Formats: sequence, C-alpha cells, structure tokens
Amino acid sequence: MKPLNYVDENFGRYFGSKSNDGTFQNIINHIPPHNVYCEPFAGKASIFKRKKLAEYNYLSDLDDKVVLMLEKYKESLFEFCPEYLSVSRLNYFESIRKVIEAHGNRKQIFIYLDPPYLFKTRKCDKRYKYDFGTYEEHNELLNLILYWNDRFKDVKFMISCYANVQYFSKLKGWNIHSFNAKTSNGTADEYIYYNYDIEKTGLHDYSYLGRNNKEREAYKLQEKNLLRKFDSFDIQFKRRLIAQMQSSVS
Repeated sequence: MKPLNYVDENFGRYFGSKSNDGTFQNIINHIPPHNVYCEPFAGKASIFKRKKLAEYNYLSDLDDKVVLMLEKYKESLFEFCPEYLSVSRLNYFESIRKVIEAHGNRKQIFIYLDPPYLFKTRKCDKRYKYDFGTYEEHNELLNLILYWNDRFKDVKFMISCYANVQYFSKLKGWNIHSFNAKTSNGTADEYIYYNYDIEKTGLHDYSYLGRNNKEREAYKLQEKNLLRKFDSFDIQFKRRLIAQMQSSVS
C-alpha cells in the first residue's frame, strides 16, 4: 500500500485541503458510524485517507487531474483492501443521487461535503479549476442537502465552511462545531454542520479521540495501561467486565 500522503505528494499543495494537523482530527472526531462513505467534493480526499474505511466508498470531483490522482490511489489499495471504492467525475448532485439510489435506507450512509467556500469568506484570491463560491451556487447545494435530509432521515450529512449567515440560516437546527485550523495563509475558524447527535451515534473511528495532540497522547497512554491490566485477568472476568462496559454505554 502507498503511504497516506501518496496523493498529497503527487498533488503538491492543494488549496482547501483538510490534511493539516488539528483539522482532519476535528472532522473525523465528528463522523458517525457508517458503512457507506460519500465525498462529492473530494479534492485530495484527506478525510477519506485518514479515517477508517467504510464497506462502500464513493469519491467524486469535476477536476480531471484530481480524478486521475485518486484513481492512482485507488489502484494502490487493491492489493490488500476488500472494501469497495468508486472514483468518478461527477458533480455533487449526481454523486449524492448515485449513492442514495444504490443504498437508500438499507445501509448507514454518511456524506461529507467540503465544497469550495463562499467567495466572500475566503482568506485569499486562489481559485479552483471548477470553482463554486457564489451565494446562488451554495444555496442550491444547501437546498439539495435539505431535500435529501427530508426524504431519507437516516442519511447523515456533514458540510464544512467558514462562518457565514447563509449556512447558519439554512441549516438552522443542525449541530455546529467550530475549531481553529491552520491554512496556507495563517489560521482560520473552520465550521462543520451536521444533522445528527454525535453523543448518541458514537464515532466511526476513535483513532484521533481528543481535542488536541496533548489530550490524544494522554488517551493513548491510558488505553495502553488499561489494556495491559486487562490482559492479566482470567477469561471469565474479562467477559464480565466487557458485559458491564457494554451495559454502561448502551
């Protein structure tokens, strides 16, 4: 398998990537359990590459270069990975429709959208090959999300943005998490909106649990010490502890 940064190295620096330390961890720590993962504005697919794979994975983008590099990454996964991975050149509407029509309410679907941010909120003048930054374009996107949300209550959505009134108004009632993120132009406050209660759903991947690197390292140390102690118990007592823990978190 190629290393996780295989696509990053071939892309070089990619505007809007979520690969910076502190950014991808915050996002993955708010992703619920799922067996279908869809990312319509894939770009470098930094979140997909760093989280635990789902049973079915769909990445799409309009940029031919992006699709080509993701296809190369896909080829590197085939050697060992049984999970399904689809890479395609589709717009966000076609991508979401493809996934929902294929899986509907039969699977746990999670859709992560990281569209080009609104022009008025961007920190620099860089542009994408297929840009997407007007009020009207984002309004159409948000209306589509709300439409699918009404039709398929079990589909989980998350969307990234910078602070703006449009998202706050359209996604009223959704949960919001904000965090300070590193960018090529300094730091910025990132926002994610999501239509589920992460405290109730739990996480798809607990690898990055913790608010910062210090807390993540502390959790790893606690986990290591607890597992070492757990391994010293006899099998029946282990089963008793597992039953108690399952009962306490259910």
